[in-house]
Amino acid sequence: MLNIEIHMLNQANAMLLRRNIFALFSDTTYINEIVVSVFLTDCEDKDGKQHPFLRIITDCQKNISEITNRLATLSIDLERAKLDCFIPKKVATAEQKKSLPAICTADNKLKVTTIIAINSAKPQFGKEPFKIQYQDHQIIGTPYTGERKHDISTSNDVFIEYSALTPFVEKLLATGASFITKTGIHSEVYVLEWTIRKTEKMLKETWLAGTVQGSFHDECADCDNANTTYSHQGILIPVNDKSAKFCSTCFQLRIDDFKAGKPPRPLRTKA
Repeated sequence: MLNIEIHMLNQANAMLLRRNIFALFSDTTYINEIVVSVFLTDCEDKDGKQHPFLRIITDCQKNISEITNRLATLSIDLERAKLDCFIPKKVATAEQKKSLPAICTADNKLKVTTIIAINSAKPQFGKEPFKIQYQDHQIIGTPYTGERKHDISTSNDVFIEYSALTPFVEKLLATGASFITKTGIHSEVYVLEWTIRKTEKMLKETWLAGTVQGSFHDECADCDNANTTYSHQGILIPVNDKSAKFCSTCFQLRIDDFKAGKPPRPLRTKA
């Protein structure tokens, strides 16, 4: 396999150079072994001058001199690296899938944007959602088949220009507004909806605040059951109510409402 990497060019110029590279090798016997990758690398010298370059990576040195000489005609700096080996893709078994990480972790907005940009094609587990852990939230990319129009698209397999996703990611993190990405063309098109939710641990910590569990001699604030086991003065009741006691059944119903994003019901009301 021969991988020719394009570095430090904008998307339009990189796509043009990619076509020129394939044209340059169209008469060779190894054209089908060539792939061209595009990277938005930041490569500058001490004076801030940018230096675009091509990196040649191959596991076979058979035609390396010819390859180098052909690419040299493109008037761009070249790097040449030897690939230790190339392992063709295989269909992962169920056991192999279990050993793969189920979730990525991001500690800042830029990393969230980058992960979404390079994982906007079909998730690696087929119909399973792609998840990103960000602080106390999970960002989830799920295959979308609804009627809503996509918010942003690219004909590439991934988003090469990460910055195009930035406003959508920032709005997702700030307001929870979902967005839909579309990648690829023709039969290889993938549409994902990106949503965000608080993790179960964070949800539990939120409703546990102001909650005391015990055995109380007061009626349930929702159903009049005399066997109350929770005293709560937090987010599960309306702000005008300072505190209330609940039986285990009614307290769980209020937790379920909270997880579903519903506002707290007035006391003395059924779910």
